[in-house]
Amino acid sequence: EGKAKPDDFWLFAGYAGWGPQQLAGELDRKSWYMAATDSQTLLKELARQSKDADPLDAGLDVWELLMNMIGRGETAEECSGDFD
Repeated sequence: EGKAKPDDFWLFAGYAGWGPQQLAGELDRKSWYMAATDSQTLLKELARQSKDADPLDAGLDVWELLMNMIGRGETAEECSGDFD
């Protein structure tokens, strides 16, 4: 019909910002895990999981999957928990 359905939309809310040199410092301290990929990898995985995802946990499964893919599964397990 050419009409959009609620499932056709994504809504992201939030803010992330860094002061001068803050991100560089976090990278130097290994506060971030770097992985080479393209934007479609993440978006396709989020879309695949979105139909069954609990909005309170949205994205956590993707984060755990990506952490496993870069060899950081143990870290993901240690950091996972109840965010309620």
